[in-house]
Amino acid sequence: MSQQTPELYTDVIIQINGDKLPAKVGPGLRATGWRGGTFVRYIAPDNLVDEYVLEASAGSSGVGFLAFPPEGYGIGEGDWGAENNFLGQQLRTGAGSVAGASTVTITAGGGRYLFKTQETVSLNGAGVRNVNPAVYVLNQTLFISENGLLCSDTSDNLILAGVATPIAVGVCSAVPHARNGFRVGLDLKL
Repeated sequence: MSQQTPELYTDVIIQINGDKLPAKVGPGLRATGWRGGTFVRYIAPDNLVDEYVLEASAGSSGVGFLAFPPEGYGIGEGDWGAENNFLGQQLRTGAGSVAGASTVTITAGGGRYLFKTQETVSLNGAGVRNVNPAVYVLNQTLFISENGLLCSDTSDNLILAGVATPIAVGVCSAVPHARNGFRVGLDLKL
């Protein structure tokens, strides 16, 4: 699978897909939206209907990541994925924001992916993201950041940033380069 990456406008390019699970988007994600590549965790359901509800991970817990952003949110912030990202109108508010309309697919284990959404600034020795660019190295262990994004920070620096138990999610299989749209390759090991 050695080839130039074709879809440079999407948040996550799935090269080999792993385990997938359905879940409902929680109120925080519905209110703010998310980028493809956001790692998520389970939260307690807020009703008697849903069982598996998600919010963004803060680094200490994670069940997997959302490969695709929601459609039609109009949040801005640049390129939110392909125009053909049809996910069943995952509405953030109103009657359409309940039940199946907010069901997403979690990528939970295995597979190979290229992430456009990643930490681009590294944590310093005080656990603060400063001006130093993040550096990704082949075969390096990758973690979930305090922002729910893929990162190359050390577990010690993540602890200083408030991540109680950093979670290693896999191995860096490709470094950011012009040929892959400056994406980080992840061989997911969750």
